[in-house]
Amino acid sequence: MFPQTPWGEPVQDGWNNVSDPYNGDGWEAAAEEEEEKEEEEYADYRPNPNPILCAKGGMIIGVHTNKDSDDEQEPGEQTGHGHSWLSIYDPKTGVTTYYAAYPDHTICKYELPRLHPESDVTIDAEAKFEYFDGLNYRFHVLTEEEAEKWNNFMDAPDQVTLQWTWTHNCTSFAYEAWLETTGEEIDPDGTFGLEQPAEFGDNMSNLEASSPTQGLRPYRPSTAPDEGAGSSERATE
Repeated sequence: MFPQTPWGEPVQDGWNNVSDPYNGDGWEAAAEEEEEKEEEEYADYRPNPNPILCAKGGMIIGVHTNKDSDDEQEPGEQTGHGHSWLSIYDPKTGVTTYYAAYPDHTICKYELPRLHPESDVTIDAEAKFEYFDGLNYRFHVLTEEEAEKWNNFMDAPDQVTLQWTWTHNCTSFAYEAWLETTGEEIDPDGTFGLEQPAEFGDNMSNLEASSPTQGLRPYRPSTAPDEGAGSSERATE
């Protein structure tokens, strides 16, 4: 009989060898190799030195997801996987700033700048990960009153609205900030009543079909004007 692994598979070359990436000391080597790849992948990224920290009337707010129910779940991918975020675009300067809630381990791993030291809301992570507009999105031109609502919402670092938890995730943050600012309801509730990117994306798409905001979408030089932007595989929560 050929040698077998504990779960009955034929032994492959390198199995139970400490140099193998999946065994013994190989885990550390594989992790280091992955980190080196990520450092190389993001080496050309340069953060915007002047992000939009205070919205004004006339700026364009966007809400985005990179999932919907038509986007097939990959093998091993958790239910609710995906990401949601917001953007503010200044048509006078052409600058776009992205805002999203991430857990601490992701913020630390990718060295993402926080909006406030006490909050889990990041600045421009979506530019670093090349998410940009995502798969589904809505846009809206801010009035002065709406800009003030946005600024007040974002200037509360000790509030749960700017924190990431298992029950208050990136979609929770994006949904609440969009609703508070624009007054538009986009239902994000999915399995077990938890906010999920796919459900958020479905309802976002339905609203866009009946009341399109595509004409307000800022042109991104990094993507074709009529294509979904960026990769949805770079970083996850």
